[in-house]
Amino acid sequence: MDIEKRRRWAKIATIGMGLAALVTLIAGFAQSWNLPRIVMAVCFTASSVLYYFQYKNLLKEDD
Repeated sequence: MDIEKRRRWAKIATIGMGLAALVTLIAGFAQSWNLPRIVMAVCFTASSVLYYFQYKNLLKEDD
């Protein structure tokens, strides 16, 4: 896969996982927190951060 496609998909994944984390956090405060929701919030946030760093590294790789 070429660098442009990898960068595009990393950006899409970052936005998607960030939105999933945001929705999970809003649902946690609107309803109630339970263990599965806490685990989902942690995992979605961690995935979003990792995809963000991958996207930043792909931007540096192009230079």
